Amino acid sequence: MSFLNIVSWNKHFDNFISDPIHIEMCSVFCFVETNILSDPNDNSIRTSDVLENWVGVFKLTNHGLCLCYNKERIQLTKIYDTCETVELLACLIQYGTDELIIAIVYRKPGPLGTFVVDLQNEISKLPTGKRIMIFGDFNMDQLEQANVEKINDFSTNFRPPFKQLSKYSTHRDGGILDLVLDNKECIGCSEPNLVKWVPTPFSDHFVLFYCL
Repeated sequence: MSFLNIVSWNKHFDNFISDPIHIEMCSVFCFVETNILSDPNDNSIRTSDVLENWVGVFKLTNHGLCLCYNKERIQLTKIYDTCETVELLACLIQYGTDELIIAIVYRKPGPLGTFVVDLQNEISKLPTGKRIMIFGDFNMDQLEQANVEKINDFSTNFRPPFKQLSKYSTHRDGGILDLVLDNKECIGCSEPNLVKWVPTPFSDHFVLFYCL
């Protein structure tokens, strides 16, 4: 699967899928900052118009979130209700015999405020006993120790705890802003719990790749 701050869905989704590596490698795309603020079927590029067998699930937050999935490989089971204090889209999907929750998060730059506590409260509402994978542009640079400690505090409040697996700069100006948190090892993966990335010409963020 992949994660990207796409900056603008309407401007850059075509650019994103023009690189065949995304279709070849991935069954799920996660996007933040889609900047779609009204019904995407009214005035935006629909996933099914440009990608056969792919479905887009949008959440119309202040900056916009989206989960896209290949319906031949992925079954969407549930979209969870979440509060508006955090920009969060949480979906239960089935991949083969595995069932897991994907949570997509965006936090705009600026003071943290109650973000970490609010996110913890929302993730705590999700069903226990399932693998949960959190992908997000947190704008909490993990090259700064204070931010590392805040993410660690968040992660260790859960059982099993989350591991923050994004270890390299994810932005062209530096900084580990885009995070991947997982509460379970990937069983059977050749390179479990490894986040890879590639730069892209249409976003100041890199595309992250992670194994389902």
